[in-house]
Amino acid sequence: MFQKKNKKTVLLISYFVNLKGNCPAEWANDKIKTFSDLNYRVIVLTGFQSKIKSSKFIKVIRIPSLSYIDFNQEIKNCKIKKNLLLNLYALIPKTFGRFFDYIFIKLNGTISAGYWSWVIISSPILFFYLIRNKFNFIFSTGGPTSCHVIGCFISIIFRKPLYCEFQDPLVGNCIKHNFSVKAAKLIERIVILISYRTIFVTKLATSSAKKRNIKYKNRIKLVYPGSRKYFLKNNQLDNRQKVIEFLHLGTLYGTRNLDLFLRAIDELISDNFIDSKNIKVRNVGDLYLKNKKDYIKKEYFELIRSTKRINGLKIATNASFLLLVQHTDDRSKETIPYKFYDYMNLGKPIIGLLNNQELTKMMQSYGAITSKSYNLSSIKFALKKAIKLFNETNLVESKFDNIFDIETQLKNAIN
Repeated sequence: MFQKKNKKTVLLISYFVNLKGNCPAEWANDKIKTFSDLNYRVIVLTGFQSKIKSSKFIKVIRIPSLSYIDFNQEIKNCKIKKNLLLNLYALIPKTFGRFFDYIFIKLNGTISAGYWSWVIISSPILFFYLIRNKFNFIFSTGGPTSCHVIGCFISIIFRKPLYCEFQDPLVGNCIKHNFSVKAAKLIERIVILISYRTIFVTKLATSSAKKRNIKYKNRIKLVYPGSRKYFLKNNQLDNRQKVIEFLHLGTLYGTRNLDLFLRAIDELISDNFIDSKNIKVRNVGDLYLKNKKDYIKKEYFELIRSTKRINGLKIATNASFLLLVQHTDDRSKETIPYKFYDYMNLGKPIIGLLNNQELTKMMQSYGAITSKSYNLSSIKFALKKAIKLFNETNLVESKFDNIFDIETQLKNAIN
């Protein structure tokens, strides 16, 4: 299968890989690239919609879901013409897949983002593939929890060490459905029990998991992931015009929005603290908000359609400040947005609308301006500080720290 690169091969499992505007996919992209840079050969198991091809040292296995709802979404994202083989497979989601969706909706209230049907179809296919193809260990990352379940199955069958990386904690305050809470705790316990190491990416998520699984706490580890660094030229302060620009990379939805941020700007304009013509707010990504029209109406707001990550980062190099936005509810208290590491790598001034004490302390230590995502007065105060620094040409750029070096952090995770 592979020409020799080194003696070790990693099986990396991620439902999302190389998809535009998809954070778990960007996370997986960086892991694949870093494993390759560290001279590992990589077998990638991913969903059917992932836009990644096999190469000299990377073997890709793309498997469609069994769920009728998930399968339709995968085909839509693929944007490919159906062929005979795909049409034959489609009969399964249209029949058994519909039944699966019905049962799951009855149990859970909705189709879960765990993509559970993917486990049913991917596990046996991967099993037969791995019988003839050797690998040394498994690294599952998600995103969908189904990635970790498949990893557990393969780990038991082939007796290989499994490293599970929870990008977001499986058990959190945002889960409201009774069945979902019990299922999440059970799955987390199973994953930690089977894994050689379970990785969380914030202190609170790590400590919470250890409390819930006290007997296996030594298998749980905190590792900040870091992200791939792109060497891009930043716009210099001397070349800036009078307009101060705040730029956010990513999708806004639900309680992760700019409602209070825009309201704070409107109040500062009314207070004559800044002229509406001298401020610009740009969002590079989609808006899934009921009040989207209110955003578009504002003369200082601009929506730039979702683009490739590298294109978004290039656009970001021209901004005065990068915006890091968290949810206004409790779901952000155990998470750190992956774009935080991209922002740090860019070395641009950052203003954060945060709901996470750990992230707030980290950002403040690197010179960023922080506020509470749910508090208008806090956001308004942070905005005034940012505008004042801009007017005084006294912006403080974020300082990259070796703790966020992705190669160092990946070695820390698997060693």
